[in-house]
Amino acid sequence: MKAQDFCFWLQGYFELGDTPYILEYQVDIIQNHIKMVEIHDPGNDGRSRQFCEWLKVTLSLYSKGNIPTGIVAAIKTTLDEVFLHEIDPSYPAEQQQELDQAHQGWVGANPFPPINDTPPIGWNMQPGQRC
Repeated sequence: MKAQDFCFWLQGYFELGDTPYILEYQVDIIQNHIKMVEIHDPGNDGRSRQFCEWLKVTLSLYSKGNIPTGIVAAIKTTLDEVFLHEIDPSYPAEQQQELDQAHQGWVGANPFPPINDTPPIGWNMQPGQRC
């Protein structure tokens, strides 16, 4: 697994679960995925790889328990920065606006109105949370 792949994977967890915590068993799963990055992406020194290294150290501080909500918020914010500064800009300039709209809400009429006032996935994403 490449470091950017890991970032997409973790962002998917946060987008789908929208939970303010990470449970102990989930820490183990995340740490195993970081090990895959270490094996398959050793020469990468970009922001995504730095995030993986930072997260590895951060999670090691809480290896025997759930991750507190404040730490999870810091993880989300740091992951957002990876998307904002490395991953999102890697897409061609002509696709940027369309990709931003897909995660931040479409401009104009929505062909798929929300069901029971529930916005579609990605409708309320903040900048830096596009994947």
